[in-house]
Amino acid sequence: MPQHIIVTEYNPEWETEFKKEADLIAKILGSLCIDIFHIGSTAVPGLKAKPIIDIMPVVHNIDKVDALAKEFEKVGYEYLGEFGIKGRRYLRRAEMSAPIKSIFLKKTTPKILNDILLCVITCVPIPKMPVYTEN
Repeated sequence: MPQHIIVTEYNPEWETEFKKEADLIAKILGSLCIDIFHIGSTAVPGLKAKPIIDIMPVVHNIDKVDALAKEFEKVGYEYLGEFGIKGRRYLRRAEMSAPIKSIFLKKTTPKILNDILLCVITCVPIPKMPVYTEN
């Protein structure tokens, strides 16, 4: 079955939705949670995007997150485990009144810094720098 991808104009509500979900996720993860990042195109103000809010919580121990699967399911997330990528946990949810939300849970490692930096480099518009020339 073909999947249709819809790109929409930027919606400032995406940041509000992210913050609401981040609070919920932080409550479920408790002391396992180190930080929660809004990643992907919906994190970039003004950018057209697929209306999917991608969220990346970083945790101390990824294996302990599995014990919380039922808690995520209670609030409407589908817990899909590693879902083809070792060392992460993938969850998703779709509601009629809100954007689809995807969670990519990762353990804190040096590689996580690369993932976050990659997101920052690709997701945050870099201001134009003045060009200086020698006369």
